[in-house]
Amino acid sequence: MFNNVSYFTKKTVVGLDLVEFGVKRKLIIVGVLVLMAMAGAKIFFQPVAVVVPHHDVVAEKRSELLSKIAKKRWLTKTIVIIGPDHFSPFQKQISFAETKWNLSNGEIEFDNRWKEDLEKVAEKRNGLMKNDHAIFNLLTDIKKLWPKAKIVPILIGQKKGDLKGLERVLKDKCGFDCLLVASVDFSHYLPYTLADIHDDESIDALARLDGEKLLKMEVDSPQSLWLMASLAEKKKAKRWHFFWRSNSSKMAGLPEAEGTSHVMGWYGRGKMRESKDPETFLVIKDKENKEYLGERFFWGTDEVLDKWPEEIKLDREIDWEKEAVAGEIKDGETKLIFLP
Repeated sequence: MFNNVSYFTKKTVVGLDLVEFGVKRKLIIVGVLVLMAMAGAKIFFQPVAVVVPHHDVVAEKRSELLSKIAKKRWLTKTIVIIGPDHFSPFQKQISFAETKWNLSNGEIEFDNRWKEDLEKVAEKRNGLMKNDHAIFNLLTDIKKLWPKAKIVPILIGQKKGDLKGLERVLKDKCGFDCLLVASVDFSHYLPYTLADIHDDESIDALARLDGEKLLKMEVDSPQSLWLMASLAEKKKAKRWHFFWRSNSSKMAGLPEAEGTSHVMGWYGRGKMRESKDPETFLVIKDKENKEYLGERFFWGTDEVLDKWPEEIKLDREIDWEKEAVAGEIKDGETKLIFLP
C-alpha cells in the first residue's frame, strides 16, 4: 500500500515538472518573440538621416543630437558623411576618401564595401578630406557614439550639378545598418534677421521633402540636403523631426553682424508633415545687380521685385536708392526686414 502511494507521488511530481518545463519553455519563446518584435520596431522607426552643423560654435549641441540619434538606432555599421568641399579647386566634382583617421579617442576606418561604387561617381582624394572640417569636426563624436562603425566621407563641390549617380549609390548601398549624416551649416554672412527668414524657408523645405527648393536654399551645401531628403523619401522615412536652430550673431549678442546659422534635425519613419510653404521676397531697385547686396541675399528667396507689392502696407517711407526690403509671409503673418 505504501509502495503504491510512493509510486503515485513520484509520478505526479514528474508530471508536474514536465508541465512546469513546458510553461517555462513557452514563456521563453514568447519573451524571445517580444524582444524580436521590439528590435524590429526599433529598426523600422530608427533615424535614417540627420543634419548637423560642422561649425564648432555649437559643437556641444551637435554632440547632444548625435547622442540622441545613437540611442534611437538598433544597429549602425556604416556612417556616410556628406558635406561641402570648402577649399579645393574641384568645385564641380564629388570627392571621397578611403583613408584611416587617427583621432584622439581612437581610429575610424573607411567602409571598403563602398569603394567600387563610389569610384564610378566620385574621385578619391584622401588628402583633401583630411583638411576639410565638414568631415573631421564630426569624427570624434562619431567614434565615441559608434565605436565599431566605419565611415564613408564624401565632399560635394559647391558647383556640382548632376547628383543622380551619387543619389543612386546612396539608395543602393545605405541599408538599415547605415546612417546618413549631412554636415551642413545654414545661412552665412547675413544679419540675423534675414538669416532667420532664409532658415524658415530651409526648415520648411526639409519638412516637406521639397528637393527642388532645397537646391535653392541659402546654405553651404544645398546638394547635401537634397541627397538627404532623397534618401529619406526612398527609405519611407518622410517624417522630419526638428531638433534645434541657432545663429552665431544672435548668440554673440550682435544681431546686425554677419554670422552663421545652424539647423539640426533628422528623418525617421512616418508621414510627411503638412505645412504651407512660406512666401519670401526681396524688393530692391536694381534686382539684376546682385553685387548691390551680395548673392546670398537673393538665395532662399522665392521672388525678387523692383517695386513694392501693393497688397502689403508699409509703416514708413523707404529710400529705394539706399535700402532694400526682405519679407516673409507665413501663416497669414508678414515679417519685413529693412536692409541698408
